[in-house]
Amino acid sequence: ILLHECMNISMRLLLLCFIVISNGNCQIDNGGMEQLDTPNKSQYHRYEIFDSSDNMSDVDAKKEEANSTLTNFEDEMKSAETDVELKRKEVDEAEKSVELERIHLEQVKGIEDSKKEIDAANRVYLDRLEEWKWHNDKLIEEEKHLSSSLTAVKNAEEAYRAAVESHTMKSEELREFEDEKTEFENNRDTALDE
Repeated sequence: ILLHECMNISMRLLLLCFIVISNGNCQIDNGGMEQLDTPNKSQYHRYEIFDSSDNMSDVDAKKEEANSTLTNFEDEMKSAETDVELKRKEVDEAEKSVELERIHLEQVKGIEDSKKEIDAANRVYLDRLEEWKWHNDKLIEEEKHLSSSLTAVKNAEEAYRAAVESHTMKSEELREFEDEKTEFENNRDTALDE
């Protein structure tokens, strides 16, 4: 847009210089101004400048005015070039800012992706933790059941031990009775023999 405006300004200034130099479609001839008769006055003009001491000052003034206009145009062009350079620097800075923002967005996206991965891993961990708790509860129930069974086994062992002891005592008593019976029979036989 700035370059387009500069071109418009330059075209206007060149047209102004052309108008100033042409002096309104006139011919300078022996100190007089004469309108030229041309086939197309609106497009083509011909000028002849003759050595006339009366009009040289006007010509010099117009040349000086044209030079001043051209100098102003050059100054405006330099100013426009400076503005263009500043705009270019602003565009470069904006591009750098956009690139930095893009890099930042990529980093943010990477962080979000990592967060999603962490959340997914955390969900898997929580699911496994729930499963572990369920298995742990089952193990606790089985441990209680085994503890009850172990208590029952211990009670059965104690009852068996008591029964064995009772049987042992009865066997000893029976043996003693058998011994006493044998002794009695022996004594009886001896007494009968006598």
